[in-house]
Amino acid sequence: MKRMKVIGSPSNSKVKELINMRNGKASDNLLLVEGLRVVETAVNSGHPVMELLVAEDLMERQSEKVQSLIHSRSNIIKISHKVAKRLSDTVVPQGIFAVVEYKLKSLSELDMSMSSIIPVIDGIQDPGNLGTIIRTADAFGIINMVVLDGSCSTSNQKVIRSSAGSLFNLNIAKTSPADFVNWAMGKGIRILVSDSRAKKTVDKITYKGIYSVVLGNESAGADSFLKKKADELFRIDMPGKAESLNVAIASALIFYEFSNRN
Repeated sequence: MKRMKVIGSPSNSKVKELINMRNGKASDNLLLVEGLRVVETAVNSGHPVMELLVAEDLMERQSEKVQSLIHSRSNIIKISHKVAKRLSDTVVPQGIFAVVEYKLKSLSELDMSMSSIIPVIDGIQDPGNLGTIIRTADAFGIINMVVLDGSCSTSNQKVIRSSAGSLFNLNIAKTSPADFVNWAMGKGIRILVSDSRAKKTVDKITYKGIYSVVLGNESAGADSFLKKKADELFRIDMPGKAESLNVAIASALIFYEFSNRN
């Protein structure tokens, strides 16, 4: 194996730099991601991987997936188990990390040529919910997403982990509600808002052209401004006794329904 950098001490200045990156205190364009699946997805998505950090015990196991990731790469850093534990924000570190260049898009950068559904995240606060919605969108072939101001940050470690790397497969734009509405109207994109009090159910929505689907805050729902600007409000029909669904679970039902219609 080629010679590589080695970091053995958790007090190394590079470790401190990486921890700041993990905590969102470094450059907005660099993310520290953890876990084999997330790292593998980031690499395969084409996002620039600036550094790959692998625990020495993981290297020694000769895992086929790990070996394929480090093969022919020159930016590998071997780290000790103590360093891996220091960098990780999980109880049991997987021992593989990557520094990935990642930047949110502007609305004008979204590729509309292969997209008919655009999820719009409005004030969702739980990073686990946001990560799961991103992963679910990716599973249904959705390539664009809009995250409105006031929502959880996509660079949150729990978002990245919950997305299982799908964060790197989507084009995600960050903007204000007003700018989103102006952009959508200018592009002829219909605005559909999920609202538990809506009269129309999701299966009765008019499906045509490109449409955005607004998923609101876990407790308050979608912002009243977006409801007023919506082309249609809809709800998920629930014959049971529960008053509502978790927003991530609701997103899966909505994406499934919309995908079938298209």
